[in-house]
Amino acid sequence: MTAISGTEAYSSDLKLDYMKLLVTQLQNQDPLEPMDNAEMTSQLAQISQLEQLAGVNQSFEEVLQATRLNQAAGLIGRDVSFYDAVTDAVLSGPVSGVLLGGEAPRLQVGGHLLALSDLQGIGESALSEATFADRQAAAETLGKTVSYQPDADRPALVGRVTEVTVRDGQAQVTFSDTSGAHTVPLDGVTVMDASGGAASEADLKRAGSLFQKTVYFDTDGDGRYEQGVVSGVKMLSDGLYLVVGDRDVPLNSVLGA
Repeated sequence: MTAISGTEAYSSDLKLDYMKLLVTQLQNQDPLEPMDNAEMTSQLAQISQLEQLAGVNQSFEEVLQATRLNQAAGLIGRDVSFYDAVTDAVLSGPVSGVLLGGEAPRLQVGGHLLALSDLQGIGESALSEATFADRQAAAETLGKTVSYQPDADRPALVGRVTEVTVRDGQAQVTFSDTSGAHTVPLDGVTVMDASGGAASEADLKRAGSLFQKTVYFDTDGDGRYEQGVVSGVKMLSDGLYLVVGDRDVPLNSVLGA
């Protein structure tokens, strides 16, 4: 079924009402003084002009919606400030995604959903850039056993990589040993085995290629797509997950970037 916009419905109703009125006028006109052809032509011209105006209005609405969406998508990863009525304070935080639906897109900032008109300020990008090669290499360590030497006087730390992130422009990996979890720079890590755990090399490469990119995903399978910037990748027991804002999104639910 095809949805009909408000302007299309209005244009259709306008034509129908006019035709009903015209037929009624013709049925009830005085045979000795029929409707003037010039008058009928004038009315037809007016209805045609109204149809054109309705079409222009519809096109303007579509352009406006596309502009709003582009503006919202351009804010992903940037810090924004807004007034929160609950705390009666101006809050700030990075935009982690854009939700579609309704008349305008909504920005996801922490636990808040904001309209573009709610913003009081826009800051710089909250993400730090790392080279594509570093992001790719970091993702390919997921599920593998690595060692890291803190310094020459301490024994090496050894563990299985469960998460990779980018912080301060540097790719980092997280692994755990008996002393706890460790997040260390990628350039100090040595891979000790070639096993990638439950993830295939193809999935690891794909996850690495999505680092710090805006992705579209549908975790519920209901056809409603969400957006967000990938800030990290996790290896969980059931596969690879992308860190998008404060959510862990299954890699297989990502539709595109």
